Amino acid sequence: ESSVPYSKVLTVKTKTLKSIDPSPNRIEYIKAYLVEMLKVLSDLIKNQPLHRDFYVYLKTHLEENYSLTADFAAACTTASGEEIQEILECLDIDERMGKSLVLLKKELEISNFQSQVAKEIESKVTKEQRQTMLEAQMKFLKKELGLESDAKEKIITKFREILINSNPPEHAKKAIQEEINKLLTLDSSSMEFGITRNYLEWLTSIPWSVSSVDSLELNSVEKILDEDHFGLDDVKNRIKEFIAVGSLLGKIH
Repeated sequence: ESSVPYSKVLTVKTKTLKSIDPSPNRIEYIKAYLVEMLKVLSDLIKNQPLHRDFYVYLKTHLEENYSLTADFAAACTTASGEEIQEILECLDIDERMGKSLVLLKKELEISNFQSQVAKEIESKVTKEQRQTMLEAQMKFLKKELGLESDAKEKIITKFREILINSNPPEHAKKAIQEEINKLLTLDSSSMEFGITRNYLEWLTSIPWSVSSVDSLELNSVEKILDEDHFGLDDVKNRIKEFIAVGSLLGKIH
């Protein structure tokens, strides 16, 4: 084994600094700091049970050692290293206790805020879960009692019946069936479900299998257009042009 030469070993001299005891007229203030520390720690226990051991140890062992009490109380917090170091370097017991108490109170504020946020989130999650569960139970009971059929199933059944009865051309039939299959995979409360449903309503409302004899009489067409539609002269003229061409050809494509 290799050894490190003594000349290369870092050595330091240390000196224990003695805390400055409080003056007799400040003893009552120090005791008040101690009581307040114990109270803050007691409140911290409500949110963070891990502080219970700190509280018991502080109450039973350190009440008369104000210097160690200040150090121990500061160590119970999540303060930064610089803040803890500042307390350790403070020799005045009065000031030291005050700084430790400030850190403890900050810790209590943080703890209360965290507890409040946690409760709000838990309350929201619990409420949403309860609502979801009750809705599912209500839906199941209504279906079992025959009071209400499944809304989604009812909508899909309606479109299937229309598809059978309307007898659309093959390309339209394929498009309608694809949209029905898509509807099966969507949640009935989603936005896309509503969009797909509206599209199917439009597709199935077209009278695919209904036809009539074409009327190519321009005078009759003009009369119907004027009676049913006010204005729209450009549109009317385009329709009349289309029918005039059809009249010449003998059919409308």
